[in-house]
Amino acid sequence: GGWPGGRPISSPGGICRDKRPVCLMHSDDPNKSAQQFMLEFERTLRSASERPADFTRFIFPACDFEGHEFKAKCVFSHAHFKEYASFPEAKFMDDADFTAAFFEGGAGFGGARFARNGGFIGAYFKELGWFMGSIFDGDAEFGGAGFEGKGRCDSSKSMWSTLCHENRSRPVFTSTSWISPA
Repeated sequence: GGWPGGRPISSPGGICRDKRPVCLMHSDDPNKSAQQFMLEFERTLRSASERPADFTRFIFPACDFEGHEFKAKCVFSHAHFKEYASFPEAKFMDDADFTAAFFEGGAGFGGARFARNGGFIGAYFKELGWFMGSIFDGDAEFGGAGFEGKGRCDSSKSMWSTLCHENRSRPVFTSTSWISPA
């Protein structure tokens, strides 16, 4: 059996934090299969053509997307990355929406290319938020985003210069918070 859409069900119980049965992609079970998760993630990407690849509220285990090419518009709205999310040299060929995403273990987007718009409005980087060498060909929106921990940029000015190198548009940092590590 499975969830509508064919996704496996993650059952509550044990050390699982899920209160009711949910699909694997929305499960907070720390023991869920990362391999099975990535197979379902790739299936979602492959099935996206006219519509976005929708990863809204997915709870990601450790993930490595180094050099990955995301052809479809990707929606990571309210996604929770439990461990470090690695996106170095990734290529987002359409819009990438990380609105209100929570990067609990930090994230690295060093050298990533956003061929259209990159939206990180309200995203929160609890650990590292790394964008050195990233290129945004469209808008880069960080309004209301929060950065905490090591490796963050010291100010929006330094983040600005990092993001604007070779970029065609300006990033937006309205209400962005820069939290000093303890």
